[in-house]
Parts: sequence; structure tokens; C-alpha cells
Amino acid sequence: MRRCEFIIQQAANNIIKNWFDNLQFTAKCFYDRITKAIPIKIFDVLNIKIYRRHNMKLGIIGASSRRGTLAAYAAGIKGCFEEIKLYDDKENVAAATAMDLNQALSATAAKASCASKIADMADCDVIFSVYSVNYQEVKDRKKELQMNYEMAVKACADIKKYCSNSVVIVSVNPVDTFTYVYRQLLGFDDSKVMGVGASDTVRFKWALGQVMGKSAKDFDALCAGKAGHGIQLYGDIKCGGEAFSLTEEQKKQVEDLCVSWFKDWGAQKAGISADITLANAFAEMAEAIALDKNMKMACSTTMASKLGYNDCAMTFDVIIGKGGIKEICTPAASEDEAGFLSLFAGKIKESIDSIER
Repeated sequence: MRRCEFIIQQAANNIIKNWFDNLQFTAKCFYDRITKAIPIKIFDVLNIKIYRRHNMKLGIIGASSRRGTLAAYAAGIKGCFEEIKLYDDKENVAAATAMDLNQALSATAAKASCASKIADMADCDVIFSVYSVNYQEVKDRKKELQMNYEMAVKACADIKKYCSNSVVIVSVNPVDTFTYVYRQLLGFDDSKVMGVGASDTVRFKWALGQVMGKSAKDFDALCAGKAGHGIQLYGDIKCGGEAFSLTEEQKKQVEDLCVSWFKDWGAQKAGISADITLANAFAEMAEAIALDKNMKMACSTTMASKLGYNDCAMTFDVIIGKGGIKEICTPAASEDEAGFLSLFAGKIKESIDSIER
């Protein structure tokens, strides 16, 4: 009798274990299927954060800088990179930052590590370079440009040798100049080298929202040309997917708001750049690549040549997905706006030509 009870108990235990194992397997399959089948945009609309390993790795060169640290965190909380590797000449700072980042990202799938050399980033899908001098310590802009070029030569030699399959995103001042420099030094396809140039567009959308009493995210708009000094394209604005026009008075209010923002920013004498906005823009670019989102956003690109702006990089809307830039969007620029874009192209070329090779 006792043996029968034992056998029945064992059978019951096995049934329960098998049922639980099957339930776990079914739940995992359902999770994997639904996160792959449902477009990421659906989760964005529902404000659902999905943390799923994508086996993607990110490398950040110049990670001890404020910009590099913020970018690492902003990309990490997106949940689409399983590892973030940090490299800097100050290896101890990169190591300490990785330790801090690991705790901050402990609720996500990401982990951070310190790379002792750029060669350690050979398996990274995306490389973000903020490798440059501190502009607050070098007041001579020409000297800063030359020093940043020499650092770019050093970084690109290793990226080209060890990270030839990576998409490279640049944030070195001036960004249009160095997007072009990195592209030339690396010899990669235009699609695989881009610069973070969305900050002006973010500020433009913010001002549109403030003036029109709407949310900035409702607007599809572009501040094109030279990052940091772009031209706001008023004929290329959409709101809620529909063409949107402003009166001359409203345009003036938008422009005045942007000017006053810069004036107030400068008055703080803080000695910092708008690195939070920039880091967030970078993280969106990196996420678009990792998840193949085919996202439209502003960035600096040598694909400007397809719009007639040769021998330079300029900021325009592009479509970003797996492998980098998939296409550049042709802006709806007025005759006057097109004139400014040509002027900006000339200024960027002057900056490039002023570098001593």
C-alpha cells in the first residue's frame, strides 16, 4: 500500500514538474514571438518597455567625458544592448564609470565593462566616438580643431583595423567637420559613419511646441545644414502627419525663443555643452540601428553629396536602421533656405580644409 502511495506521489510530482516546465517554455516562446512579431512602435505607443537581449554590443571611445558617460547611460536604459564597452585614455575613470553604470543598469539586460584598448571593441556593432579635447581647456578654436584631428587619426587607425563591421557615430566638435574626417580616415561606406546632429532639430521642435501650444513630439520638423548653426526649414513641417504652416509672426516667435534659450544658456557660464540632449539623440540613433527601426531623424552625413553638397558632411533627415543610414531624405527648402544650405556647405569645407594633415 505504501509503495503504491509512493509511486502515485512520484507520478504526481513528475506531472506537476512537466506541466511547470512546459508552462515556462510556452511563456518564453510566447514572449519571444510577440516581441519579434509586434512592431516596436506598438510598444512605444503603449509606453511599454521591453527588455530583451539582442546580442548587440556598443563601444564608447572617450567614455570619461560628461558626454560619453551620459551617452552610455542613455543607450543602456534603452535595453537593446547586452554589453557597453567603455574606452578612455584615463582607464581608471572608464573602469569606475563601468562599475557605476552596472549598478544603474542592473534592472536592464545591459552590462558595462572597461576596454583597455580600442581593439577590445572588435565585436561591437556600434561605436560612439566622443574622443576629443576638452574645449573649455583649449580656448583657441583652431588649436582645438587640430588637436581633435590628431586624436581622430589615432582612434580611426584602430577602428579601421579592429572594428571594420561597426557602425560609427561621431560627436566631436565641430561635428559636421569630424563626421567627414572620420568617414575619410576610415574609408567606410557613407551609410556606416554618421554624426549626432539632432540637437538643433530637437530645440526647433521644442520651440514649435511652445509657440503653438502643442507637444514637441507632435512635430516632424528639421533644422538642417551646419550642426549648431542650422537653418529651420519652415516649408518642411508636419504636425500629426499633416503639412503644417506658420504665420510670419509665429516664425519670429519660434526663432526668438531659440535665440533667448541660447542667451540664457550662455548667461549661466556653466562651461558645459547641452550633453543631455545630445546623449539622448545618440541613444535614439543607436537604438534605431540595434532594433532596425527605420527611424527618421536628423544626423550629420556625407550622404549630403546625394543632395548636391559634395566634399563635406551636413545635417539632414535620414532613415536609420540596421547597418546605419538607409537613405537620406530630400528636404523641402525654399530658395532662401537652399541659399543658406549652400553657404553652410562652404563654411564646413573651409573648416575641413583648415586642418593640417
